[in-house]
Amino acid sequence: SARSVAVDFAEATTTDGQEVDSKPTFFWYNSVNGNSQHEDPYPQEHKDEEGNIFFVDPEDPSHTFWHNEKPEKYAWVKHTATEGEHAGSSYYSNSVSQEVVWEVPESLAWKKMSAHNVFFYNQVTGASQRERPAEMGFLDENHNRTYWVGEDGETTWQSEHWWTAVPSKEDPEQVYYYNEVTGETQWELPASMGWFLWHEEL
Repeated sequence: SARSVAVDFAEATTTDGQEVDSKPTFFWYNSVNGNSQHEDPYPQEHKDEEGNIFFVDPEDPSHTFWHNEKPEKYAWVKHTATEGEHAGSSYYSNSVSQEVVWEVPESLAWKKMSAHNVFFYNQVTGASQRERPAEMGFLDENHNRTYWVGEDGETTWQSEHWWTAVPSKEDPEQVYYYNEVTGETQWELPASMGWFLWHEEL
């Protein structure tokens, strides 16, 4: 499912403190832990004077390693199953730990995302669009409340799209959804709450 990606794009500056005209055009987003950053999260390939390939650890530039000496974190390889009920599905193996998993390892979950090309995606309906969906409403920062704009252009605090997630009394970790206007309740996530701002993957 799509997730909202929030990144603070600070003004870029040079080492002497001079402002750069352009802001970053992309960033990296991790679909497993939800983190985002501008620095490339993958080990960078280099060659020594003899042409031997080595890598620089992105988390610790002072740490380098040869291709056949990758730390466990970077030793994951993606494969595609060719037989059985999972044929065509991806799985991952680690050459150091010998572990095999179906879930994407955190170190392989980084995606390069556009900083400027964004759209709204609804994880309930699968719909997507460039314009902010009307049913999402808008935040009034002065009142810290959401308001909606009707088809007639009038603003209102009340809307059929006003749903609230409520913890279940039997199991507080499980929530149901209550419509503040109609009084309706349901267990499924309402479509109007399914919208997220998403950046295009590069």
